Amino acid sequence: MKLDPDLVYALALDQYGLAVTDPRGYNYDNPRVYTKDQNNTVAPRLLIQFAPERDTQPPGEVESLEVEPGPLDGEIIVSFTAPEDPQAETAFGYRVRVSESADFESAEDIAQWRIPRPAKPGARQKILIEELTQGSAQHVFIRAYDRAGNEGSTKIATFTVPAARPVSTLPDGAFSIPDSSGAAISTVEGIMRYWACSEVTKVNPVTGNRIEDGYARRGSDEYKKTNAVWDAGSNTISLSACRNEMVGFQLVLERTVDTLTNVQIAVSDLKKGPDNAVIPSYPYVEAFLAHYVKANTTWYPDAAIPLTPPFPTVFSIPDRDHNPSGVNQSIWFDIYTPKTARTGLYFGKIKVNANELSAPVLILLTLQVSPIEIPDELSFIIDLNGYGNKWDYGNADQTRLKWFQACQKHRMSLNTLPYGWSASVTSDRAPTLTGEGSGQRIDDWSTFDDHYGSLFDGSAFSPDTPGSPYTGPGMNTPVSTFYTTFFESWPIHVLDANYGFDAGGRGGRVLESIDRLEFKRVLDRRARRAYVVYRRVQARRTQCREGMVRARRSERMEPDVLSDLLES
Repeated sequence: MKLDPDLVYALALDQYGLAVTDPRGYNYDNPRVYTKDQNNTVAPRLLIQFAPERDTQPPGEVESLEVEPGPLDGEIIVSFTAPEDPQAETAFGYRVRVSESADFESAEDIAQWRIPRPAKPGARQKILIEELTQGSAQHVFIRAYDRAGNEGSTKIATFTVPAARPVSTLPDGAFSIPDSSGAAISTVEGIMRYWACSEVTKVNPVTGNRIEDGYARRGSDEYKKTNAVWDAGSNTISLSACRNEMVGFQLVLERTVDTLTNVQIAVSDLKKGPDNAVIPSYPYVEAFLAHYVKANTTWYPDAAIPLTPPFPTVFSIPDRDHNPSGVNQSIWFDIYTPKTARTGLYFGKIKVNANELSAPVLILLTLQVSPIEIPDELSFIIDLNGYGNKWDYGNADQTRLKWFQACQKHRMSLNTLPYGWSASVTSDRAPTLTGEGSGQRIDDWSTFDDHYGSLFDGSAFSPDTPGSPYTGPGMNTPVSTFYTTFFESWPIHVLDANYGFDAGGRGGRVLESIDRLEFKRVLDRRARRAYVVYRRVQARRTQCREGMVRARRSERMEPDVLSDLLES
């Protein structure tokens, strides 16, 4: 394979090594990387052919060197105009150094990866330099060099790094946790106990413990009395939310009888004070039953099953299908605060009923709505990377929609790769193709559009979406990320015999100026010579070690004799 000559110049002037990857490797594992330290069969060899003409003239000096403060403390941005090179279209690189002294030789080099390659003469270029002492006077040096290593003259700029910017103090936004002194776990005597906890808590269905309390062992019950969202003393769940935000909590029911049957959960509308503002329970409040899975001997909450049709709306504790060893059962609640919600404190109630209860249990629910509104578009992407179409089961059209809606609702990106190591492509994630080689063209997008088009215009996330109305953050907003099918084997396979990277089996791009058979003979000869030298060195090392062992045993060899032996 013929390399770009600039790679060779970079190896000689400012880089530290060359790695060669085999793009065919993804058929059986991750792409392979070969280095000089591997065996003679796969270690890459580099044959260099020198140009007949020599470059003897250095590039010019960079012009219009300017320095300005960077975006963060201790940073500067250096900008300049790319120089001319009398024997090339551009210079090849820059030496950039910075120091508090005016001496170039003692100045510290800026890491090479931060420095751009020279642009065409006259173009403006920039470099960000970080971690400088705030308030210090710095000298910035820039010197261009060409592909032969000829260096031009040095341009210098002096700049005082700004002092540290004042740091704003944010108000304390911590949740206040009620004092648990004297409090008791909420109890319906002889029937059940109950409490609430945050959505990030994992509660063991057998022990009732959180992860931090030992989980599989009996531990502290203090969190069941008070925590960031719960106060048993006032029987209240307290939440805070911005507008256009989804907040959640868990209600945990612990049976103290053999079984609780026909358990039902209902949530009222949330109402606010004297102005009668309302956040309706439907569609803004949703309840889900935690489904538990077993790992070794321990049960963990996993899937959250909606407590709405077509799923069952009642459950038991324990439950044969979802919580067979259950003493405790978590019910997850999502509450969406609409953009139209008025600022203030809202009140509602959760009602729990079961066959074993003589009367429903009522729990107070409060929601403090902030005047802040969170945008629909994601500014921080939580990417649920995966492989293939996880939604291809049951009614695939509805299942696919539900998957993407659930992720949109919780500000996550459902992003799965539509191809695999075997170069297989998930059929509905790419258009059909016609033709071959340079004449290959896209033929039909219709299946892709039918399945995924609504994700890109936001119509999948509308209150009017057929079969699955959507309410939550990002209504009518397109998805933030989505993998395409373009990769090394689509639309043209990397191993295609006619159009792939190694078409004709000739090792990629053919070396135009060197006969390939002669090239192979040269490499084979060098490899054989290198192997002979290697064996000789190994044999000599073995002799040295054996000689040292004999010397130590006899204790007759002088120290200078040992030194001579090692040096040989």
